[in-house]
Amino acid sequence: MATLRLTSTCGNFLLIWALEMAKARVLQPFAYISVVTSAVSGFLFFADPVTVANLTGGGIDIAAELLTFRRERVQAHAATA
Repeated sequence: MATLRLTSTCGNFLLIWALEMAKARVLQPFAYISVVTSAVSGFLFFADPVTVANLTGGGIDIAAELLTFRRERVQAHAATA
């Protein structure tokens, strides 16, 4: 239980630190990566089968993250040009 509290506290501090350094609209899509990590850890540790819904959700999450990354990169490039 103490390990859970410690990792949760560290995670919250890292989130606050990240929000101070970047805009929330850039960081938010990465919060959805938990769908992918939950499916992978469920498969690896609990032999939970990966379903079509897991794969679809993971694909949507990864696509959203890549599009956000690309958009921010294009906007940063346009601002410096």
